[in-house]
Amino acid sequence: MKKFYFDKEEASKAIGFIETFCTHTKGELTGKPFILEDWQKKIVGDLFGWKNKKTNLRKYRTALIQLPRKNGKTTLAASIICYVLFSCKERGNELYAAAGDRGQANILFSIVSTMVLQNNELSKRAKVFRNSITNESKGNFFQAISSDSKTKHGFSAGCVIMDELHVQKNRDLYDTLLTSTGARSEPLFISITTAGYDRQSIGFEIYNYAKQVKNKIIKDDSFYSCIYEADVDDDITDEKVWKKANPNYGISLRKEYMKRESQRAVDVPSYQNTFKRLMLNIWTDS
Repeated sequence: MKKFYFDKEEASKAIGFIETFCTHTKGELTGKPFILEDWQKKIVGDLFGWKNKKTNLRKYRTALIQLPRKNGKTTLAASIICYVLFSCKERGNELYAAAGDRGQANILFSIVSTMVLQNNELSKRAKVFRNSITNESKGNFFQAISSDSKTKHGFSAGCVIMDELHVQKNRDLYDTLLTSTGARSEPLFISITTAGYDRQSIGFEIYNYAKQVKNKIIKDDSFYSCIYEADVDDDITDEKVWKKANPNYGISLRKEYMKRESQRAVDVPSYQNTFKRLMLNIWTDS
């Protein structure tokens, strides 16, 4: 007997909320509805739609979403935060954007706060402060925090977005925040990142774990793995490789940009690892 089922209504609710209330916050689409691409709908639908048959609680508790740059992963993460902050049924929820430094964490916080302020319905229900956003009707709040994990042991997090996991200098913040979700019935801990180069880091550890879950080497029904990447022996000048690694290729990531940068990686060997890591999501050695 299967342990899990897909709740289409819950998945549609999450997707519908994002496309109705969340907006773009930068560039020519600023203020326009954030309409999800198919690959983004799959991520949101999977995270909120898959449930345990016995408990009717969400299946996935921990996730790795690893994408190259310019694929809109931070905007997607911000929209997920908005959905949990305003629409998930658990009350008194604590939501955190965490990163290696406060500047990085504030990027995600800034996008969430702008989404809230750009929408009349959300702004009516929220109070936006310098370092936090509250939804007082549910007792929920959202904050951005940095990597000083010593101050985080009193948290009871219901939703955590760990931004750019690959830059974490050690595992302290990750472990502290992950264990802070233990009292919640449906916690969601999402790491979003590009590939890095430190193979002794928590970022590579979680990437390696996610790959093994994805390839069914490790069985962990609560872990969601979404990794778009090129293979190490792929031709970095091949458009098919660009498409394979970049789900938003041709949308937020332009062909002209990839053509120019891939040629630069060929012409300037010292830039090649940077291109592979940031634009093709390949873990490199340096």
